[in-house]
Amino acid sequence: MLKFGDILVTYGSFGLWPPRRLLLWIVYNGIYLYQKKKWGEYSDYKPTHVRMYDKDGFFFESTTPNCRFIHTSKLDLDKKKYLIVRCKKIDKLNRTLMREKMNDLEGTPYDIGDLADFFITGVLLGYFKDNISLIGDRTKKYLVCSTALGTILKVGGFPIIPQVTDPAFFVNRPDLFTIIKE
Repeated sequence: MLKFGDILVTYGSFGLWPPRRLLLWIVYNGIYLYQKKKWGEYSDYKPTHVRMYDKDGFFFESTTPNCRFIHTSKLDLDKKKYLIVRCKKIDKLNRTLMREKMNDLEGTPYDIGDLADFFITGVLLGYFKDNISLIGDRTKKYLVCSTALGTILKVGGFPIIPQVTDPAFFVNRPDLFTIIKE
C-alpha cells in the first residue's frame, strides 16, 4: 500500500526507434555516467527518474514539458524496472507544506539545461556538491525530477537534502530511505 511521500524510482528503457527513444538513450547514458562517477561503480547508479506519491493514485513528477500530477493508471510500469522507496522520517515531515510545494511547482517548466549542467559539472569537471550552473537554472525556479523531490522533502523538514540531488540519491542512502518494493 502506497503512502504519501513514497518515491517511485524508475530505470529508463530505451531503443533505437522511434527517434525519441534514441534521444532517451543519450540522456540516460549521461545520467548513468554522472551517477556512477558520483556514487561509485558498485552503487545503484542506473535510476533515471523519480516521482513522489501524493494521494488517491496520483504521483507528482517533474518531467518534460513541466511538473505535473500523473495518475498511476497512466504509468506503464509493467514494462519498466522500478522500486518504491520510503523516507524513514516521512511521519515527521510536514505534509501540508509538501503538498503546497507540489501545487506551487505544478506547471513549472522542466529544466533540460540542468541535465547538461549535471553532466558538464559532474562528469567532465568532477563537481558533485557545488551548485554550479552553466546552462540550466540549477534549482532556482526550474527543476529536474530529483531536484523537485529534494525541494519538496526539504520544505517538509527533511534533514538531509544535498544541493545537487540526483535519482540515485534515493536508492543509495539506506540511512534515509527504505526500499519497500522491488
